[in-house]
Amino acid sequence: MNKRGFGGIYRRGNTWWIRYSHRGQEYRESANTDNAATARKRLKQRIQEMGRPGHFIGPRRDGAD
Repeated sequence: MNKRGFGGIYRRGNTWWIRYSHRGQEYRESANTDNAATARKRLKQRIQEMGRPGHFIGPRRDGAD
């Protein structure tokens, strides 16, 4: 998932975070994991949601997943 324009993952402390953009808005959210592979899967899931009309809701404000 390191292709330019598709977002990425990064680490803050022991937790991996994901970043991506949709319609010009940048989003960052915790992947709630200490495993990079799991964070990449979460990023891939978000990117797939953006491609389906009506499915992308962005990160939840309460942090629950």
